[in-house]
Amino acid sequence: MAVKIFFGNDIKQLRKILEREEEKLVQQSPELELYVPDNPSLPVLMDKLSSGSLFAGKELVKIYDFDKIAGIEKLAAYLNDAHDIFLISYKDKIPAKLSKIFQAEIFDCKLPESYQLEKILQKEFSAQATPEVIRYLSQSLSSLVDIDELKEEMQKKNIQQLDMQKLYGLVGDLQAQVFLIVDDILEKKTKTAIMQVNQYLDAGGKLPGLLINLGSQLNKLSGLKEALPGKSDQDLAAILGINPKIVWKYKKMAGNHKQQVLSEAQRLLPQLELKTRMHQNMQRYFMEKFILELASGELISL
Repeated sequence: MAVKIFFGNDIKQLRKILEREEEKLVQQSPELELYVPDNPSLPVLMDKLSSGSLFAGKELVKIYDFDKIAGIEKLAAYLNDAHDIFLISYKDKIPAKLSKIFQAEIFDCKLPESYQLEKILQKEFSAQATPEVIRYLSQSLSSLVDIDELKEEMQKKNIQQLDMQKLYGLVGDLQAQVFLIVDDILEKKTKTAIMQVNQYLDAGGKLPGLLINLGSQLNKLSGLKEALPGKSDQDLAAILGINPKIVWKYKKMAGNHKQQVLSEAQRLLPQLELKTRMHQNMQRYFMEKFILELASGELISL
């Protein structure tokens, strides 16, 4: 008899571990029966564990959303050698007492916070990914399993150094394209930026997400220009909340724009968001106008 508890919001990882642990049991007991109750209640589960399996063999009972079953801890009194039990929850916390009550093996599948993910990614990719990629992935990954899948794709395509352009080519993620567009806008690559915006919209991308990212970057550049005098790259990285390795890039982008222009761009962004939302058929015109005027340093009210 074994009780295993699986929980966490990294659903992809949870399912992968669940499959692995189930396969282990099948290898140990090839005739293993499986019981997955729909909308399980405590009385039904108690009855099931009391009655045994249909063919008197080993049985795996998988209980999803066990945290919703009032008094689930009472099931511990019905444990027996004929049943293995998997308790599964997609929540990121479970009562700590359950581990002791069931003497269970715990599989914590919580997705780490962004700052923790960044450290994991730096370790996993070492020098194989640019700081921009690490930053993006730390904010966008939905599962730790995605890291292994991405590394496999890099190996298949013989990619030695992963940058945002290559990442977008691998995953086709519109959000990854947003990072590229914003960089092009702030680096004054106007033709490329306008073309990328059109491609982004053609692919079904939404402007609000792009404008939020642009606003965040404008805010960082503005903060950088204010903090620059007498500050080291480490200090600037801490102030802006970015990787020290990409401070040089922010310095370069900040050097492209006067502080007054950055402030004006930040002021105009809400207007731009409103205009593009109210006049869907003119989204491209307003974006092109903003990109060109930001590059020229002569922003005019929208």
